[in-house]
Amino acid sequence: MKKLPKVKLDGAVYEVAWDEFERGDSMFFICLNRSAAEQKLKRIAASLLFEVATQQKIEDGIRGVRIWRL
Repeated sequence: MKKLPKVKLDGAVYEVAWDEFERGDSMFFICLNRSAAEQKLKRIAASLLFEVATQQKIEDGIRGVRIWRL
């Protein structure tokens, strides 16, 4: 089984069930450096051959990046 990448953003480490991330799903990652986080998430998605869209957002007063699998 292929080892799935962890996501490290602003010192926090997220263990993501990338193998369960299906088309139409989205995830929100809390972070302050949203530009760097967005680029890191895009790189991880590309390495998994996922087509994604990302957007820097503030949701319920919390800054982060939302990623959607297309």
